[in-house]
Amino acid sequence: MSGSMDKDNGTAGADTADHLEVIRTVSRVPGNTRYYEKDGLRTYGGDEDHDHEPPMTINRLMSLVAMAFLWTGSQIPVYLFGGIPPYIYGDLGGADRWTWFVLANLLALAAACPFVGALSDLFGRRYIAIFGAALIVIGMIVCSTAHSMNTFIGGMAIAGAGAGINELTALAATSELAPTAKRGKYVAVLIFTILPFCPSVLWAQLIAAHSNWRYPYSTFHLPEFNSSGLSRKEIISQIDFVGGFLSIVGLILFVAGLLWGGYQYAWTSAHTLVPLILGALLMIAFCFWEVYGAKNPMFPSRLRQEPRILALTLVITFISGANFFSVLLFWPTQAFNVYGHDPIGVGIRGLPIGFSILVGACVVLWLLSVFRGGNRMLMIISSCMMTAGCGALAAADLNNINAVYGILVVAGLGIGGIVVPASIINHHHLSR
Repeated sequence: MSGSMDKDNGTAGADTADHLEVIRTVSRVPGNTRYYEKDGLRTYGGDEDHDHEPPMTINRLMSLVAMAFLWTGSQIPVYLFGGIPPYIYGDLGGADRWTWFVLANLLALAAACPFVGALSDLFGRRYIAIFGAALIVIGMIVCSTAHSMNTFIGGMAIAGAGAGINELTALAATSELAPTAKRGKYVAVLIFTILPFCPSVLWAQLIAAHSNWRYPYSTFHLPEFNSSGLSRKEIISQIDFVGGFLSIVGLILFVAGLLWGGYQYAWTSAHTLVPLILGALLMIAFCFWEVYGAKNPMFPSRLRQEPRILALTLVITFISGANFFSVLLFWPTQAFNVYGHDPIGVGIRGLPIGFSILVGACVVLWLLSVFRGGNRMLMIISSCMMTAGCGALAAADLNNINAVYGILVVAGLGIGGIVVPASIINHHHLSR
C-alpha cells in the first residue's frame, strides 16, 4: 500500500508538475518586487496590467493628453526656427555658424537623455517633466530676445535639454500606459498629435514675414506623473556621472572638430585637430569605462541579450536621424533661396515633408501592432524609401519643383517610418 500510495503521489506530483508554468522574474532595480516577466516579456510592473487594456478613465485619458503636450512641445522649437534660418541669420548675423543652433539643440537633447530615467526615479516624472518644460520656455525666451547668433545658439541648447527630457518622458510613459500588444498604436496616436505643426515652415514663414522671426514659439500645459523605486541616495549612487561626462564632452568636441574642419578652419589647424582627436579619445574612453569601469553603466549588460537587433536598430536610427534633420532644416532654406522668398510659397513647399513624415511614423507604428513579427520588413521598406527619396533630391533644380514634391513625399514616408518606430522597437527589446 505504501508503494501504491507513493506511486499515486508520484503520479499526482507529475501531473501537477505538468501543469506548472515557469515564470522567470527579473527586477530592474534591487528590491523591486512588482516587475514580472513571462518568456522575456514584461507582464506586470508599476501596478499596471500589461496583458489587458484598462478602461479609458478620465485620469488615464488626461495622462495621455499630458504626454501629447510634452511630445509636441519638445519638437516644435526646431521645427519652427528650422523653417526660417535666412530670417534669423539675416537679423543676428552668424551666417557662417547658423547650423550650430540646430546642433546645439540636438547635442543638449542627447546629453540629457541618459539621465532622464534616474532623475525621474529620484524626483518623480511629474517634476522632471515640469523642469523639462521650464527649460524649453527659458530657451525660447533666450532665443527670442537674442541679439547675436551665439546667444541664440545658447538658447537652443537650453531648449534642447528640455526637449530631451520631455520627449523621452512622453514616449516612455505612453508605452507604459499601453498594453504591450497595443504599444505601437498608442505611440502612433501620440505622434499624430503634432499634426497642427506639420505646416511648421508655413506658420514660421508667415509669422516672420508679417511680424518678426522672434515670435514663432509656444508653451504648453504641464503634466502630472510620478514614479517609485529606490531611495534617493541609492538612485544617485546608480547614476553613471563619469560615463555621462565622457560621452557628452567627447561627442561635443568631436562634432565641433568635424564642423570646423574645412569650413571655418583648415583641416590641419589646431582648432580642428585638437577637438577632433580629443573627442575621439574621450568617446573611446567612454566605451572602455562602460565595459570595464562603471558599476552601473549607462548601457547595462542586459542590452547584450540581443546585440544584433540592438546594433541594427541603432545604426538605422542614426542614419535616418541624419536624413531627417538634413531634410527638415536644409529643404526650407533651399526652398527659400532657390525657388523664391514668398512666405506662402516657401511654406507650401515645406508641406510635403512635414505631413509625409507624420504619416510614415503613424502608419508604421500602427502596423507594428497589427503585424507582430513583421518589424524587419517594415524597417526594410522604410529604409529603401528614405534612401531613394533623399538621394533623388540631388536632382532638384529650378524647373522640376513638381517632381521634387513627389520625391519629398517618398523621403518623408521613409524617414517617418524609421525615426520613431525604431525607438519603440528598441524599447520593446530592451524591456525583455
